[in-house]
Amino acid sequence: NDKVIADSFETVAGGTITTASGNDLNIVYPDTRSLFIKEASTTHVAVDNTGKVGIGTATPGDLLTVTNGDNSVDTRIRLDAFGQLPMFNVQFAAGTSSSPTAATSGTEILRLASSPFDGSDYSQSAVNLRVVADANFSSNSTPAHLAFDTNSTTRLATEKMRLDKDGKLGLGVTSLGNGKLIIGSDQENHIRFENSSELGLIGVADDGEFVFHVHGDNSTDVFKFLTGLP
Repeated sequence: NDKVIADSFETVAGGTITTASGNDLNIVYPDTRSLFIKEASTTHVAVDNTGKVGIGTATPGDLLTVTNGDNSVDTRIRLDAFGQLPMFNVQFAAGTSSSPTAATSGTEILRLASSPFDGSDYSQSAVNLRVVADANFSSNSTPAHLAFDTNSTTRLATEKMRLDKDGKLGLGVTSLGNGKLIIGSDQENHIRFENSSELGLIGVADDGEFVFHVHGDNSTDVFKFLTGLP
């Protein structure tokens, strides 16, 4: 039950642990060293000499790296909120932290990405969700679109769907004209409706004609225009 009370401790490696004004605890370590919180030989938290933080790893690869390592648990980040809104908020500015500037047109201001292991490395992208500036940002004006990237058989995911700043939805097209739903000509440019035995298509044929097509097992299949509620 003996206690050692002091304002400062010096480590063998040259670091210090001190209490500052207000009883803050300062842990200072040499520039070339890292800080680890361990249980026996298992590292739970690490801060390397560049400021990168690792949870579950001693060698963080990004500013914050969270991993379950070889533990049989999901890697989950949890937000608990009681009476308040749980929020994931990303603030973006061009320039630097001491001299921020507004984003310019075409600047990607947020990306949520999935990069799975492909048997060799993690360099491929399977799916991306991106927010991109549609014009130069200014006071009370931050127009942007939401891009959805998927991967068919390529190394990198490419844009397949876009929700623009005006609420228009584009499938296979990045330049959205008139209309709320635009389907690009480079895709299977039709809308498909089906159940267990019937199939209906609405689309544009190669010659530019607008087509309604109905096909099914029933020999009496016809296309009907109905009025009133179903």
